[in-house]
Order: sequence, then C-alpha cells, then structure tokens
Amino acid sequence: MINEREITMEQLPQVGFMKSFVLFWKNYVNFKGRSRRSEYWYMMLWHLIFMVPAVCVLIISLFLFFISIAADNETLIVMSILMIILTSVYTFVYSLATFIPNLALCVRRFHDISRTMLFPMIMTAFSIIFYIVLQIIDSYYDSDFTLMPMGLNILLVFLYFVYLSLTIVMIVFLCFDSKPANKYGESPKYPSSIKNQPVTSETPKTPGETDNQL
Repeated sequence: MINEREITMEQLPQVGFMKSFVLFWKNYVNFKGRSRRSEYWYMMLWHLIFMVPAVCVLIISLFLFFISIAADNETLIVMSILMIILTSVYTFVYSLATFIPNLALCVRRFHDISRTMLFPMIMTAFSIIFYIVLQIIDSYYDSDFTLMPMGLNILLVFLYFVYLSLTIVMIVFLCFDSKPANKYGESPKYPSSIKNQPVTSETPKTPGETDNQL
C-alpha cells in the first residue's frame, strides 16, 4: 500500500524575481484569480529595493537639516529641505501608485489559499481609519500626547494592539502554501492538482469543496 505522505504532487516552477514585478503591474486592478507565495514575496522584495534607499536619504536629509540649523549654514539648510521634499514626494507617489495593485495581489494570495478577500479588505479599511484617527488626534493636541486624556491614551494603545495583531495574522496567512484548485481557479503551483492527488477522504471532488472561507 502506498503511503500517501510520500506522494509529492507535481509542482510548477516558482514565479521568478523579474516575473513577479511584471505580473504586479500587469494585474494592477485584478482582484480575481490566484497568486502563489513566490509572486507575492518577491514583489515585497521589490518594494524594499524601491523604498529603503528613499527612507535612508530622508533620514540623512533630516540629520543634515538639524546640523545645518545648528551651524547656521543657509546653503546646507536649503539643500537638506530640498532633499526632504523630493524624497517625501517620491515616497508618497510610490505608495499611492502601488496601493491598489498591492491590495489586488494580497487578495489573489488569499484566493490561492482558498480564502475570500474579506480579511484583506478589513485590514485595509482598519489601516486607513486608524491612520486618519491618528492624524486628527495629533493635530488636535499639537503632537503633545501628554495633554491627551487617559481614556484616549488607552484607546490608542488598544488600537495599536489590534493593528499589530491583524498584521501578524495577515503575515501568517500570506505564508501559507498554495491550495489545490478551487472556485478562484487552477492552482498556480499544483497544476491539475485535484486530478493528480491520491483519492482520500480529504481529497476534494469538486473545486467548490476546497473553499475554506473566512
């Protein structure tokens, strides 16, 4: 009798580093279909490549700005301010341009593990609302959190905890392996996986039976 654990399903080659970048922009507003782990995490690496240098330049610019003020060097002040503006604009434009395709990629990654888009949408909505609330509170109290009531401080700590918890859960889901064919389409990792799997009590007979929605 064949040991089912020793049977390895056929796997397609993982999505390459360059291919993940192409697929990201090609599927800019594609909230359907599926994306495997390699496609998602290689694109996260691309984001680091584009954003880390900008963040480093921004930190250096801020450092130079404070030094130039202390040294009363007008030329250095102007240069540091210009660098801060340029890096801030770049960061904002890049974040804005990648917001929708990032969400679409996350949704497709959830589809690949037989989950709905509900959790990514909740996470995105919560992040936006949380950011707006922080900005309102920050402007109202003029960035002096010591003036905030104790109840508001407790609320902010609770919201931070919720945000951190949701982020951890999101990362865990995004690390899950591809599932067999489901209602979102054929598996991008295990082609014709339902046909090639050994028949067991856990083997789905139809794509609909593989759905494990939130």
